[in-house]
Amino acid sequence: MAKPYSYDLRKKVIEAIQQDGMKKSEVSQSQQLSKKSVSREKKDLWLPLNEMKLKGKIS
Repeated sequence: MAKPYSYDLRKKVIEAIQQDGMKKSEVSQSQQLSKKSVSREKKDLWLPLNEMKLKGKIS
């Protein structure tokens, strides 16, 4: 199984899409990720970050 992305990278990607309104293609280029990886931001690859946010462990 692939190693999950770092917390900082996941946070940057999610914030860029949700708060800054960037397109996923723009985020993938700026963070040097594949478009497919960024498209998964709400799926299993990014789930640990979203779960932590919902549980109030991070802001």
